[in-house]
Amino acid sequence: MTDAIGRSVRLFLVDGKSTGLITAEIMNWTGHVLTGPRAELPKFLARPEVARTGVYLLHGRDPDNPDRTMLYIGESDLVGTRLKKHNQEDKRDYWERTCVITSKDQNITKAHARYLESRLIGIAAKAKRATLDNGTAPPEPDSEWLILNEDVAFSSPSAAGAVVLGRSFAGCTEWKVKGTQQTYASWQEEQIAQAEQDPTAPAELGA
Repeated sequence: MTDAIGRSVRLFLVDGKSTGLITAEIMNWTGHVLTGPRAELPKFLARPEVARTGVYLLHGRDPDNPDRTMLYIGESDLVGTRLKKHNQEDKRDYWERTCVITSKDQNITKAHARYLESRLIGIAAKAKRATLDNGTAPPEPDSEWLILNEDVAFSSPSAAGAVVLGRSFAGCTEWKVKGTQQTYASWQEEQIAQAEQDPTAPAELGA
């Protein structure tokens, strides 16, 4: 038995065919995946997703071993601009398909993209399922914690929890006042009741 949580992936065939552009999304996940053949690069570059910060994968048959896949993983503030540059170069003739990972709410920063690039390169190297065309992978953060480098205003307690845990999150009941079992919903009701009588500084909340 594992603690894995089942998820539904929603695929959309942009051109109405499986060989064209495809988008992929997961419920309660802010990520967005766009993939398609290099031959459809003009359509690919016309998509709004490639104007965002994100990571991308270029892959195709390994010229030295046709039975294997060759893979390049990169990141950019403007993914579309970087893909255009790669297309103009002669370095990656093996490139047959493109995959771009961005965020639906455009909250991926340069730091996020560099971290994702490093993690993907590490995962690909460990799996040994493809020949990596990357040189050295960017260093991963030393800490086990990811730190936001700027303040982020979330639309709800649930959205904040989903980012922290990477799954659907019932913010009103799962967030607890630090050091207690009081839920966010209970804390909020308590604050409202006290607002007109004796306002106090809010207690710290923790997961």
